[in-house]
Amino acid sequence: MTVGFQNMPSRIVQLQRQAVQLMMAGQVIAAIQAFRDLIAMRSAPFADDWFNLAYLLRCDRQFEAALDHYDRALALGINGPEEVHLNRAAIMSEHLHRQDAAIIALRAALNHNPTFLPALLNLATIYEDCGRAEEARTAYRHVLTLDPLNGRAHGRLTAIDLHQGLADAALERLNATMSSKHVRQEDRAELHFAAGLALDALQRFDEAFTHFDQGNRLARRRIDPALAYDRTAMDTLVDALIDGYPISGTGTTTLLRPQDGNPAPIFICGLFRSGSTLAERLIGRHRLITAGGEHETIPAIVDRLVPYPQSAVVLSSDQTKALGVQYRQELDAAFPNAGIITDKRPDNFLHIGLIKQIFPDAKFVHTHRHQLDNILSIYFLYFADGVSYGFDLDDIVHYLGCHDRLMRHWRALFGNDIVELDYDALVRDPETVMRSVLTELDLPWEADCAHTANDQDAVKTASSWHVRKPLNDRSSGRWRNYAAHLADVRTKLGLA
Repeated sequence: MTVGFQNMPSRIVQLQRQAVQLMMAGQVIAAIQAFRDLIAMRSAPFADDWFNLAYLLRCDRQFEAALDHYDRALALGINGPEEVHLNRAAIMSEHLHRQDAAIIALRAALNHNPTFLPALLNLATIYEDCGRAEEARTAYRHVLTLDPLNGRAHGRLTAIDLHQGLADAALERLNATMSSKHVRQEDRAELHFAAGLALDALQRFDEAFTHFDQGNRLARRRIDPALAYDRTAMDTLVDALIDGYPISGTGTTTLLRPQDGNPAPIFICGLFRSGSTLAERLIGRHRLITAGGEHETIPAIVDRLVPYPQSAVVLSSDQTKALGVQYRQELDAAFPNAGIITDKRPDNFLHIGLIKQIFPDAKFVHTHRHQLDNILSIYFLYFADGVSYGFDLDDIVHYLGCHDRLMRHWRALFGNDIVELDYDALVRDPETVMRSVLTELDLPWEADCAHTANDQDAVKTASSWHVRKPLNDRSSGRWRNYAAHLADVRTKLGLA
């Protein structure tokens, strides 16, 4: 976002100030109109107007229009073009699934500014997502030549090292980095998580847990209090969802509208780190399915339904139809002519009621695994601010309890439309489990859906390297290596 008021007529100055104020206040629709009025009023185009309007259009999820406006800002010679290319790359990678185009945009950013760290980190991340390990490694190493203590680069290099069996080398590098007194606290948190993973791979479990504990403490200390996990708020949300979508005498919702004639997406959801990435990987190998990855569309809809879910349960048929059109338009932009698409947003389990309003014929694949393995997997991953309950074992236990309570309600309400997929059973006997899952999804059996070999599609989650390996059960029962550290958790769960 850029602003500037020098040498302009007073009417334009006034309108620009108004547009900027609306933008900074988060009044997106009003700000979009204000910037359009400003552009129309000027006697000559001003690149910053187009940049700011592009930003707002992205906020409003008008992704193609945002790209066009960023292009116009570039054509007008905007200062700092590397930031424009970075924003274009984010849209193409995160929303439109055009990874090759995103790589081109990031390289353009680096042509303008070879030391632009956000572009280097994003480029390395896309290479990782696409399974291009050596290109990702090169990009992360480039980051470290510019910022030797960068925790994100060290953490992701460690993930690649572990994928390639280089845990000893990774740990040596991490220990040398952490010995510096100049490491920033946010970087030190990521270094602790990375060291924990390396030590886990080396089966030095007590040392590993110490690092995970230290990393989570640092991360918890740094989180914005407004984003901290609020157990009371989570309980209140689950109560409101259960009250808002009551179970009728027939066990079905009374909120359904007629189908729109198009196949509904398949929603894959559950706790984070419960096997949803692997589930989508296997289901997506079916010839009738396109793996869509994690989409923000449902959470974006929820953000506008305030208060939620009270505003959702009173939506009219026309309103839910409009939301369905919005959802399909976003997926069609990313996956034109794709047929049945999966949406693997784990926390969509919160919104199964809303999704059923929008897509009455939708089915859900709910992934789950041994509770202690799931808890550890969350605790061992650096989520930054995105999963604030992940920094504290007691918070994770509380969130898991809310998840379980809500899923019992959804199962009672929607019955066979929720297909259960047990990760531990899947890795032990993938063909049996996947045959059952495909049958419940009304899909014919295909043998490719029982293995991950030679699968090179992009994976935009923390599991990107794990799911590229042949199926194995090494993550099942992992909690036993940390049993001594989980005594309180096991007691709370009744597993002691």
